[in-house]
Amino acid sequence: MKESVPTFEWNRGLTTGLIRIDEQHRRLFDTINKLVSMHKTDAGVDEIKMVLDELRRYAAVHFKDEEDLMAAHSVSARIQHAQLRAHEEFIHYIDRTSALVTANPDIVINLLLVFLLKWLVQHVAGIDLAMAKEIAVALPEKALEETAGSETAGNASLLESMNDVYDELGGRAFDILEMSLRLEQEIACRKLAEQELMVSEARFHALIDYAFHWEYWEGADGHIQYMSPSCERITGYSAAEFIANPELIYDIINPDDLHLMEAHRRSNTVCEEGEEEIEYRIVKKNGAPGWIAHSCNTIYTQTGEFLGRRGCNRDRTGRHKRDDYLRLAETVFKSVNDAVLVTDQSNRIVAANPSFTTVTGYTEEEMLGKDPSLLSDGKMESETAKDMWQQLHATGRWQGEIMNRRKSGEFYVAWVSINSVLDAKGELSNYVAVFSDISERKINEKRMQYLAHYDLLTDLPNRALLADRLQQALIKARRDNELLALMFVDLDKFKSINDTYGHYVGDLLLKEVAKRLKCCIRESDTAARIGGDEFIVLLPSIQVEKDAVTVAEKILEEVTKPCDLAGNDVHIGVSIGIAIYPIDGKNSESLMTNADAAMYQAKHGGGPSIVSYGEIG
Repeated sequence: MKESVPTFEWNRGLTTGLIRIDEQHRRLFDTINKLVSMHKTDAGVDEIKMVLDELRRYAAVHFKDEEDLMAAHSVSARIQHAQLRAHEEFIHYIDRTSALVTANPDIVINLLLVFLLKWLVQHVAGIDLAMAKEIAVALPEKALEETAGSETAGNASLLESMNDVYDELGGRAFDILEMSLRLEQEIACRKLAEQELMVSEARFHALIDYAFHWEYWEGADGHIQYMSPSCERITGYSAAEFIANPELIYDIINPDDLHLMEAHRRSNTVCEEGEEEIEYRIVKKNGAPGWIAHSCNTIYTQTGEFLGRRGCNRDRTGRHKRDDYLRLAETVFKSVNDAVLVTDQSNRIVAANPSFTTVTGYTEEEMLGKDPSLLSDGKMESETAKDMWQQLHATGRWQGEIMNRRKSGEFYVAWVSINSVLDAKGELSNYVAVFSDISERKINEKRMQYLAHYDLLTDLPNRALLADRLQQALIKARRDNELLALMFVDLDKFKSINDTYGHYVGDLLLKEVAKRLKCCIRESDTAARIGGDEFIVLLPSIQVEKDAVTVAEKILEEVTKPCDLAGNDVHIGVSIGIAIYPIDGKNSESLMTNADAAMYQAKHGGGPSIVSYGEIG
């Protein structure tokens, strides 16, 4: 349950005697009390922000009226300065409250609402009454008695001191809430970074511990910091032995080949590039000879500090025992993240790894002996299946996207790679399919494609997609000897709409204009938003220039109709510039430039209007 926030009702003790000012004070109190009530009833963030916007707009109107009164009645400079400062502070506090609510919908704003109420009481009872006294408006006799003598020069100084105190208290309250919000965000980021680091380390060890090659890290002091388990399989020496004796890496090298390693370590180019391999002979722990292919990288920090070397040794002796190889293969088979499915030459499943169960929901036991087609969605096109088998028979491999279905019935997109396996005689023995769920990636790709070509606010094509459509339309117009029209559509005085009603209403207006534009054009035409309050309409394949003017007149008529946006009756004007291919330009650049010039000519005409480039060219 939310902590109770007191309301403060208007009372005669706050009357200044200035009828319009008193009415405005009463409405300000009512608006803040409305916010208090909304806070108690857990109103949504959007609702609270709308009322905060309303409070800000009305406060600005009220403060302007007070400032005009002071100027008209020659109120003292000290009172005027105090009023202007107080007005700026109150607007600033409203903006910070709105910003906090936006950044964190769960933030407790009861303290801020109490502060706004008390600030308003102090302001009205103090500086506003002092202002009213100097204006010398006829106040009720009782009010005159109550305020008589209270606005002396000394009291004006006291009012300024009180303003300073409230300013400091308000600033501290907002600073504490903003600092708390930043702290929460920083803690969340740190936790996320820690989780990502843990996952990264787990992935590193999952990969490097099962790497076929012998990997190691040598610190700047020459000590071994990490030695992969593969070293023992290749040399007979354990990782612990190498870590205990860093020189063992060089001690196992055949004395006749030791100079190769020494030259390799001296070569900064080789070490920094890290791709060139050297081969040398080793003596294993059991005395048997072997061959190693060695490569290494020097590791530096971003500031150039040397951290050590990463080395990779590959066994080239070819004398691995079959069971070692099978054991390693089994480990890889079970540890990879991708699903792996093995079938016999008759395409019957003979093995599946744990990731297969994770992806499909089927266990290996459930699928043994069955056809992999059981995993598909049942709608795989015959041409796709035919192509897959033709490639497998011809090249021994195939890869592509397939729509599959999990055991639960859920569909997903899988990226599948299938390879044929031949036995020692070169005859087909198995098929191995490796696949992963790429549904999320496909969704992200589709979204990225949309973001790259459409305006998020209006869902109209953006500048990039417009440029492509214009280019295609020009190609067709040249080929078929047709006309096309390009219109620049600019909203008149859109900034004043934002300033008067707020950006929320401004965004609603842009959406409505986009909707009306689409209603005025053909399906083959394009209406695009290229930024701010600027739109472009592309009309391919028109018969005469008059066709474009007709569409422009329809757009002007529709767009200038009143709009009811969030309870506000909004009117907007529009200026339209038209350029015709090939009369006013033969390429996209000239058409855009000339349509823009015509639009500016229309805008300077003093009202909503349409201008063709031919009228000014």
